[in-house]
Formats: sequence, C-alpha cells, structure tokens
Amino acid sequence: MNFQFAHPAWLLLLPPALAWVVWLAWKTDVQIGAWRRWTAMGLRLVVVTALILAMAGFQWLRSIEGMNVFFLLDRSDSIPPTQQERARRFVNEASAEKQSRDEAGVVIFGADAAIETLPNERVGVEKIQAVVSTERSDLAAAIRLGTAAFPETGQKRLVLVSDGNENLGEAQAAVLAARQLDVTLDVLPLGMARTNDVSLQRLSLPGVVKEGQPFEVKIFVDSDQDQTATLRLYRNDQFLGSRQVELAAGKNLFSFSDQLVDPNFYNYQVQIDAPGDTIPQNNRAAGFTTVRGDPRILVISADPDQDRDLVNSLQSGRIDVRVTGIPGRPANLAEMQSYDSIFLSNVAAGDLGEDWMELLESAVRDFGVGLVCVGGDQTYMAGGYRGTPLETTLPVNMELDSKKVLPSGALVMIMHGMEFANG
Repeated sequence: MNFQFAHPAWLLLLPPALAWVVWLAWKTDVQIGAWRRWTAMGLRLVVVTALILAMAGFQWLRSIEGMNVFFLLDRSDSIPPTQQERARRFVNEASAEKQSRDEAGVVIFGADAAIETLPNERVGVEKIQAVVSTERSDLAAAIRLGTAAFPETGQKRLVLVSDGNENLGEAQAAVLAARQLDVTLDVLPLGMARTNDVSLQRLSLPGVVKEGQPFEVKIFVDSDQDQTATLRLYRNDQFLGSRQVELAAGKNLFSFSDQLVDPNFYNYQVQIDAPGDTIPQNNRAAGFTTVRGDPRILVISADPDQDRDLVNSLQSGRIDVRVTGIPGRPANLAEMQSYDSIFLSNVAAGDLGEDWMELLESAVRDFGVGLVCVGGDQTYMAGGYRGTPLETTLPVNMELDSKKVLPSGALVMIMHGMEFANG
C-alpha cells in the first residue's frame, strides 16, 4: 500500500494554514475552558488538513492480488491445424507456470466467438470443444467477449493468439473500449509456413456487352511458386472448357474468349486446380455480364391474362417483352439490370416485399432501369405504397389531401327595428 497525490502543489499551503489555525486559537479572546479551547483547535486542524489533502488529490493505493487472463485462440481457416495445435499447447504450458492466486480461461473465435473455459485456477485444454464458424476472422468479437466475461475483482489481461488476418469487425475499436475498462492486451503472433498455395484473385469481364459481340474473360491468379495448374470455366453452371496453364511465382493473367447471341443475364465461374494446393477455399471466383439486344421489358402482373392488351401493344413496337407473375420476379439486382424497363401492373407493395422494393429502387436510381407502375385496385395508396421504397421511387405522393376548400364571400345583415316604426 502507498499514498499518492494528484496535485501535490496544494500541499505547500498546509504548513501556513495550520500555523494560522494555531495562532488564531492562541490569540482569541473567547473565555472558555482549557479543554474546550484545545478540543476546538484540534478539530480545526483536522478539518483544514482534510480540506487541503482533498484539494491535493490524496489517494490511498492498495495493490490488487491475482491476475485474470483470457487466452483468445484463432480457429479460422487461415490458421493451419499444426498452428492451432501449437496454440493449444501454449495455453497449457503458460497456465502451468502461473501463480496459484492467478486464474486463466480460454476463448476461441473465427467468424464468431465462444468461451471454452471460464477463468479458474487449473487450466488444462486437452481438446477444443466449443464450435465456431471458421470461414472468417473476427478479432473484435473475441476481444469483446473476453472483456465482458472477466470477474469483477483482480487484474484483467487478454492474450491474443492469432495471425492477425482480420476480415470481419474492427479489432482496434474493441481494444480501445477494453482499455477503458483497465484490460491489457498481449499478442502472440502465429507464424505462417504454408507452401504451394494457389489462389484466384479476380474474374474480370465486361458488365454489359452487345448481342454477338466477342469479349474476353480475364482471370487473375496468384501463386507462390512455379507450377502447373488447370483452369475450368463455367457459364450459368454449364462447363465451357478447361485449359492447362503454367503458373509463375507471383501474379498471373489468363483469358478466355466468348461470344453471346441471346440477350440475357449470364453468370461466370472459374476454378483452378493445382497439385498439392493447401487451401482449396480460394480456388474459385465469379463474375457476371448482361447481353443487350433489342429493348427488353419485364411486366410483373398480378393477373397476366388481364394484361394481354398491354403486352400486345408493347410487342407491336418490336420490343422483347417478358411477362411474369409475382413469384417469377427477378431475385437480385443483376437480373433487374438485364431489362431496360420494369412494369408493375396492379401489384400491391405487400406482395413485393420490402427487400425487393429496395433492390428495385437501387436499379432505378443507380443503374437507370426504367419503371412504369400501372394503376389498379392494388396499387398506390390502396396497395400500401405509402412509406415504402416504391413511394420514394415513383414521382407521386401517396398522402391523401383532405384540406377543405373555402371560397371567398360576403355577408349582408338586414336588421329590423321592432320598437320604433322608423327603426
């Protein structure tokens, strides 16, 4: 235990203040007994001393016994099994050397975090039992969970055992928040010793092509050594072909030529296979393109039979028209972009759904897709458009105006006097 002053300069006032209290008690003319005089002076000395110590920021510090430690173990796919086993052994070895009053626990994390063991005196992790998603690394989730799970008493320390490849959350913000709670953080980096790793960095192709226009599908591949691999290309889940390629250490670029004659939305996938590749999760990439031909219009109708005249009128203008009910509407933004315009014929907002209307708003606002809303008993205010993205997209207001119209006028009053004949 020790003492500490936040503002020690105030202590310079203590001697003169005490001397002034003693002098005032000695020179006073108040006639009281000796014991009362000495008691009053003593109380004044105590009050003045306490006041000056408070102004000086007097603190009585007492050491806190015991250390609480949480080991945060990274179990994501970026950590090889050998490194994960090494981290488990490190926890057991470090816990065996701790003092008896210290306690340790284990938190494992990937895309989420879970507590393997709470802080206790005896730690022996033989096998990790908790299950987390391993597709991503969220260091912030582990730091927040460990900080929240600490006991109220004792010092608090986190030991992060990870490669630091964060792709979810913000670990820096979580560390700053933990520091405000007197939590310290130590880091044990895991060394990466992977070899023969091949990864697809990107699949590049034009977003929009004309009908019958040849184009290139560009494939960017990264390899850590010279080797032979096989590229396979798919379009709309149909195999287009494969190619044997020679990879140089570093970045590589390959391309496929293609040509599409049917206007539509097309999804491309590419896969690379290399002998001995240790991480197959990064061996795929995807992209998409839209083929533009004659103008294409999508008619989403609550009753396609009743909209036959509308469809015939559009087709007479040499426009490619597709008619569908509500279940057949485009499922994503890329499919909406394949149409020049979208017609909504007597469709209620509740049938379309909030998420789908937000996609439609983005297609109209960000990508220039046309929108025509055909009225009926299930559209506009009657169709529940008020307060939805459809109201924002359409140039009409769904609010009913109920203001009264008061015409201007004049009032003539004719008064008859009853008591006087000439009134």
